[in-house]
Amino acid sequence: MSLKQTILKGVLYTNGGIVVNSVMFLLTSIYTFRIVAPREYGVVGLCMSLGLFGDYLINLGLSPVFGSEMAKKRGAGNMSGVKYYYDALLKLQTVSTMALVLILIAVRRPAAGFIHVPPDYLYAVALYILFYSANVFYTTFFNAFLLYFWQNALGMLAGVFRFAMVAAVYFAKPEDPVFWLLWTFPASMAGAVLVATPPMAAHTARVFRGITAHGSADMRASLRTQIKIGAFQHPLKSVVDIAPPWILKFFTNNEVVGIYYASMQLIRGLYMFMRGMETTLLPLISQYHAQDKSKRREIMERMSKYTLWMTLIVSVAAGAALPWLVAWLVKLEYLKAIPYFRVSLLLLIPLVYMQVQRPLLYAMERQDALVITDILMIAVLAAGSLTVVPWFGLWGMIAVNIANKALTVVAYWQFIRQREPDYTLGGNPFRVDATDRKYLKTLLTLGRK
Repeated sequence: MSLKQTILKGVLYTNGGIVVNSVMFLLTSIYTFRIVAPREYGVVGLCMSLGLFGDYLINLGLSPVFGSEMAKKRGAGNMSGVKYYYDALLKLQTVSTMALVLILIAVRRPAAGFIHVPPDYLYAVALYILFYSANVFYTTFFNAFLLYFWQNALGMLAGVFRFAMVAAVYFAKPEDPVFWLLWTFPASMAGAVLVATPPMAAHTARVFRGITAHGSADMRASLRTQIKIGAFQHPLKSVVDIAPPWILKFFTNNEVVGIYYASMQLIRGLYMFMRGMETTLLPLISQYHAQDKSKRREIMERMSKYTLWMTLIVSVAAGAALPWLVAWLVKLEYLKAIPYFRVSLLLLIPLVYMQVQRPLLYAMERQDALVITDILMIAVLAAGSLTVVPWFGLWGMIAVNIANKALTVVAYWQFIRQREPDYTLGGNPFRVDATDRKYLKTLLTLGRK
């Protein structure tokens, strides 16, 4: 398969999955917002933020590193090296996941006391971490081997299952909807993993048949270094992403937290249109980083351009239609989230470029840059929490979030330029050139080849 077809198939499967996931996400959000008011939704969000903390610490957040290294070794024909990284990821992820689940169960009472929910609610979060870990492991393998269909199928299955379960909660109208909404998270993840297990087993049996894992001294030393960095970096990253609602909880109340989560939930729905880009880019950039930098740059520029186009189109449509949709489909209390959502749309612009920059930093083995950037983001968050948020509340937190993402793009750009002084963010993203037209023509005829 040519590079052009590989890129386009990755874009096709990824964005096809994004469309399905976005529809499921929208429907699930509508039913969720019908089931609970902002105050209750804030409780759901705070509980699941503990699961998000676990997400970051599963395998110490090193899935991109393992996926990148497996793609590199596969591109070089070193399947023993691929098997070495596969086995190492399996061991690391099993140990870290079980440790996280046991820790969460142990601290469930004080954590539940702060959120003001029964401790048993957090068993759902613990099981979510367990099944999400399996999902991450499967996705890393599928991604490393450019199996984009199954990579995206996992997310689609989880989205479909969760929508069905949330809809069931809506129609059943239980006395404690928060409890049942929490359980839709691990149950949907478990269903997706169950369906994906047979193809996962078939693919691993095929590619590793007769292969013995072997890691050179350099590979083992590099892996130990990456694990040390990951053990430091991802707790930092989890602070940046998880702390904002807890800070708001300290200064305000559950209703404000619920409004924050609702606006961020809508941003997350739009973010789906770009989040697959990083996953698609990671193995391609890793494979071509050492082989052909001109191809790597073409991949990065084209993917960021096309993703930005789709993101802006959807953002404009969502910003215009949202008030009508909220008034028609969900509880009117959520109308309060619309102004915050519209301003938060600014987050999507730096996020597009971050999705391109991170895979390149992984390919350059510059995880230290990610650590330094996370420390910078924590410093900005801390400063904002002590100054802006106490005075301006939710508006202050949104301003801090936007500033953090913009500073991250600048920091990544500086770190990359230390290795490649001629690196740029690309040309005019709105200019349509001959290559764009050629790619579009190839995409339209891809299904007939």
